[in-house]
Formats: sequence, structure tokens, C-alpha cells
Amino acid sequence: GENCLVAYFIAKEKCDISALRQYLKTCLPEYMIPNFFVELESFPLNANGKLDKKMLPDPEGSDILVGVEYIAPRTETELVLTTLWEEVLGIENIGVQHDFFELGGHSLKAMRLLNNTFKTFNVRLELIKLFENATIEKMALLIDHIIWLETEVNTDNEMRI
Repeated sequence: GENCLVAYFIAKEKCDISALRQYLKTCLPEYMIPNFFVELESFPLNANGKLDKKMLPDPEGSDILVGVEYIAPRTETELVLTTLWEEVLGIENIGVQHDFFELGGHSLKAMRLLNNTFKTFNVRLELIKLFENATIEKMALLIDHIIWLETEVNTDNEMRI
């Protein structure tokens, strides 16, 4: 698949991935924040005692969704958006409060999502709007609001005729 950053780590105690990710955001640029965090019992070593990269587990299927409570889609718009996000990100079971960029979304995937959103809802969103509304919940509210405004405007125009 695409290149992505993976953090393999060993923890002495239970690790809050979400908090770790938030902390890394304060000291690393966005593109250096790992997409996946994979906790290991120990690092696989080769005969020379060096890290055996080939033996590291595949991050796909590791829990990228950890640290945010799963909340299922509640509205039609959230349901449709969840499907669009899952297609673009290649992840299942995305909750409405997961962050697009924390799930490995980057500008290329963001553009693909916004194109699909336009095709589906006929609502054109700027990239900045996705940064400001980076959860399905917020994005759905924004889309519903835009659709509602357009409906209101059209209704007013019809009355004036």
C-alpha cells in the first residue's frame, strides 16, 4: 500500500495512544506523526542482535482507532460520510469522533474525500473546512447546514416569483 509511518514501541504500563499522538503534535510536524502505533512485547532481533525489520508485524489491523471512543453514525449524513471515509482511508469501523488526519488522512486523501463528498452531496468544501471539521460528526453538521441554507434560499426565491 501507500507509505505510512509506524511507531513500534514497548511500554512499561498501559499507553494512551491518543494522548501520545496529541503530545507528538506539540513537538513534531504533522507529516512526522506516525499513522500507526504498534505495541510489542519485545523487538525482534536477528542473529547479530540487531533489529530484524522484516520480523516487525504489519501495522494494518493494529488498532489505529485506539484512544477515541467508538460512536456509530446516528444520522443519514453521518452514515454516508462514514462509508466515504472508510473507502478513502481503507479502514473499517470509523466512529463519528475519529479525526481524519489522525487516521492517516493526508492532503491527497483529503482531496479524494472532498471530491467524493461533492459527488455524493453536491456540496463543495474547501480543504480548510476539512481541517476545521476533521471528524465525521462535525463534517456532517457542516454539510447538513449548507444543504439546509441552500434549501432555505431556494424556497425564498420561489416565493418571490
